[in-house]
Amino acid sequence: LSLPNKLFECLASGVPVIVPDFPEMRRVVDAYQCGWSWSGDAQGLATLIRKLSVDEVRIRKERAVAAGEEISWESEEQELLGLYRRLLNHEPVRRGECSDAGGPTATSEHVSHANTPH
Repeated sequence: LSLPNKLFECLASGVPVIVPDFPEMRRVVDAYQCGWSWSGDAQGLATLIRKLSVDEVRIRKERAVAAGEEISWESEEQELLGLYRRLLNHEPVRRGECSDAGGPTATSEHVSHANTPH
């Protein structure tokens, strides 16, 4: 699945987002608490915006800044380089665990290199 670049651009700029209630977009917003997901019509969106408090927007802005830093290319680059190092060294890699720093593990499934030519 893919996510729109605009989501990442907003977070990199520290702008909290209101996203349509699509599973992957909602997952990012919920995980980082960096915005709001919305489903429905334009009236529902207007109601959501009217109900936002200044404090709530401020908090979500702070979380958007943190999310933008965590899921930036610079951060993801290190994850990807760590994965490449491990694969080149024929080390087992768990799904969701890419970096040498040992990122979060989503499952205990291993990528097998048993039949990989050396």
